[in-house]
Amino acid sequence: MRLSEIKGTYTLKDDPTYHIRVDPEPNIILAVSVYADARTSTFDHPNIVRRAPKVLEFKHYRAKGSKFWTAHPGITFYFVVPKENIELIEEKGYSYVKTLIGGRKVTLNVSGGAGNGWTDYIGVIAGTHVGYPLRTLKAIAENSLNPEILAASGFEFHILETPHDVEDKKRERERFHRLLSEKIARKTIHEGSVIIVKGDKYTVERFKKGKKTLICRSEGGSLWRICNNVIDWVATAKSLGCEIAVPEDVFRVPVRKTT
Repeated sequence: MRLSEIKGTYTLKDDPTYHIRVDPEPNIILAVSVYADARTSTFDHPNIVRRAPKVLEFKHYRAKGSKFWTAHPGITFYFVVPKENIELIEEKGYSYVKTLIGGRKVTLNVSGGAGNGWTDYIGVIAGTHVGYPLRTLKAIAENSLNPEILAASGFEFHILETPHDVEDKKRERERFHRLLSEKIARKTIHEGSVIIVKGDKYTVERFKKGKKTLICRSEGGSLWRICNNVIDWVATAKSLGCEIAVPEDVFRVPVRKTT
């Protein structure tokens, strides 16, 4: 069954307590993210309507049930996909709706909740799982609408640009820069590399990948155990010869800004 065939709410055939409600709009905006240091981060296709740098947040659970968050720099591609090109896979996902687009499995991250069983709601925009391979990105792109056609039909991408939103975006770009610098620098760092902490230089004496500390020697000759979270990764990446630039937020359709 295609999403375009669902009028209102659909109940899974094998479970009368599980429902999927679909917004009546004929198209859905898909926000598809990949890691900024992955090869797929440079993916391009004429049907991408927006390409934006984004800090990706992930929730994890410890064995005893407590949770913690991690963050990674990512690139998010936005596509406008006709719902007639999205086939529903009849599985219970509890806010993760399984679909097929161009024969490739794509999981939609949507809102959902209890009440008369469980209901997932597919709105006008949905995220997806992070890190899909190139074949899946191509399948989504090839089943999406072209920005020129969308613009001719009056389509606009709505964004908020109040002073608060502008400040939030500035902070996110700075955070993205720090995270990407750390990712790139940590792949490059080796014994003898120079790291920067509060403007001071330290030479790496010993380190192991995956460890949270480095054994370093200061310019004065003393040894220090330095935690990763105190390192100025932007300056360190620069000292390692890795100039890290934050990609621009690029739109290929008209933008309506709410201020």
